[in-house]
Amino acid sequence: MTTAADLVGSWHLERWETRYDDGRVIHPMGADAQGLLFYSADGYMAAILYRNARAPFTTGEALTAGVEEKVGGWDSYFSYAGRYTVVGDNVHHMVEVSQYPNWVGTTQIRVMSCRGDELSLTTLPQTTRRGVQTSELRWRRTRAAVR
Repeated sequence: MTTAADLVGSWHLERWETRYDDGRVIHPMGADAQGLLFYSADGYMAAILYRNARAPFTTGEALTAGVEEKVGGWDSYFSYAGRYTVVGDNVHHMVEVSQYPNWVGTTQIRVMSCRGDELSLTTLPQTTRRGVQTSELRWRRTRAAVR
């Protein structure tokens, strides 16, 4: 069984797939999505997910960017953070901050499978306007750079 201690460290996203009950499979941030996931020994986590090769704002500044650029920035990036706990085969992310305000104060439950340097986190089935879906995110543990 995976423990909280097994999760501690940093992880790089390898793949993010969303599967629908009708068989469709999509990649929400593209097939080459990027991401970082952090679990600390003191019980905090942070997840950062983003589309590869995001377009920079033409103004060079977030506050003066146009609406289209801001929407593009929003649609190509997602992050949240908070405390976490392991409950059986699940990890519970108690969201304290999130780009998506609706998640703040919620607990996001992920079914986990951890084997060595590989971690899979899968959402519980969710009903959306596009159908019932589950998302699986596969991560690989990072290693310290050799100096």
